[in-house]
Amino acid sequence: MALFVSQEITQFFVNSGKMVVVDRSDIEKIRKELTFQLSGDVSDESAQSIGKMLGAQIIITSTLDDMRILRVKAIAVETARILGMERVHIEEGRLYTALASDTRDNKVVEVSTADELIAAIASDRVIRIRKGRYDISSSSHIKNRQVRWVDEFDGPTPVITGVSNIAFVGEEGVEIVIKPAYGWVFSFENCSGISLSGITLGHSVPGNCLGGVARFKNCEAVDIQYCDLYGCGTIGISLENTRSFTMRESIVRDCTYGLLSIMRSADITFSDTSFRDTGEYDLVEISASEQVKWERCTFSDNRGTTLFSIDAMSSDIRTEYCVFSQNMTDLFSRGRNPGLDSTDFIDNRFPDPDY
Repeated sequence: MALFVSQEITQFFVNSGKMVVVDRSDIEKIRKELTFQLSGDVSDESAQSIGKMLGAQIIITSTLDDMRILRVKAIAVETARILGMERVHIEEGRLYTALASDTRDNKVVEVSTADELIAAIASDRVIRIRKGRYDISSSSHIKNRQVRWVDEFDGPTPVITGVSNIAFVGEEGVEIVIKPAYGWVFSFENCSGISLSGITLGHSVPGNCLGGVARFKNCEAVDIQYCDLYGCGTIGISLENTRSFTMRESIVRDCTYGLLSIMRSADITFSDTSFRDTGEYDLVEISASEQVKWERCTFSDNRGTTLFSIDAMSSDIRTEYCVFSQNMTDLFSRGRNPGLDSTDFIDNRFPDPDY
């Protein structure tokens, strides 16, 4: 946890271009001389002493307590004056669980190539992905027993199988793609405790793809946040026999067939996510599923037959505080109707639902 937090803070300041960050190896040498742990509480006086030894102008310290409160403090080395303080509450998502777990030895791995990314996939792992474009379909020569390669027609694509407690964390500007039009970009089977954060996913060659973007089969406890899933994939997300899935502050766009396919799944939540510019068939298909909801989501500029297609075996499907705008579909819903709570309809082709 401490290593991950320090790496994230260092990355932020380096990328800002406003500060020069001292190499951690220099800090470690001084830490050993002063015989205290940087991962624990460091007094302002100790921080000031380190700053003087390093020739730094500012020392930044941080602590994370049991209530998931991250406190960051900037101290002027010469005067010991506190320049600024910030307090942030950390959400308890999959990434936090992976980092904070006391029962697993989570390993943080940093990757910068597609080969390294495929090789790093394993249980109890946080994979930090450096900025860049990763064509993972080019890495079928990498042997990893947690990755199965399938060739639907026009080239091999990876399927991640049997992993638990894994987090993929992308720097700003990370994109994962595949070339084969028939394959899924990121596919998981029989996995649990999956986290995707800050990643763009799609096919590298635009056109009419016959594979989708993200697929989860027989999975549990999946969390996606700050991600961008784009077509030409046929479907943005496919869930089959999957439980406890959340997607937050993300985008699903430009798919050729539909946005979502949800089959035999339960406890599914989408929040603060945009679904747009997709068509041409049933956009959200739900079968034999329950407890599926959208919170504060937007559906805009989609086209096709119907926005929702919900079969009779599905229950507790609803939207809360969502906006449907300029969708060119003939129907809002076919089969069962989703529950609507404080939902706005703006300039759609279909008549506004009246129920």
